[in-house]
Amino acid sequence: MRIRTLQEWSVKNPLLMIYWLNMEPTVREKLRARLKQLRKQHKYTQAALGERAGIRAKSLQRLENKNPPSAKIDTLEKLAKAFGMSLSEFLRF
Repeated sequence: MRIRTLQEWSVKNPLLMIYWLNMEPTVREKLRARLKQLRKQHKYTQAALGERAGIRAKSLQRLENKNPPSAKIDTLEKLAKAFGMSLSEFLRF
């Protein structure tokens, strides 16, 4: 699929768009991208990851949204464990 507009490109590559605009992504944006990347890499739906981590799917949706809320450390630990990694590995972005 060919991307025709800057808006389409930014939707497909949000972190690249931020770098292109010469802005440093926030920790929330980095976490959002990392979570989405790992979830897709492991081929989990939000519901499946939520069940595996003991987190509501709605909470995962919020963390992957354009403006994610701050995440509690307990939530991050549950997500890291669900992906089979330590918290420090999970937060390596």
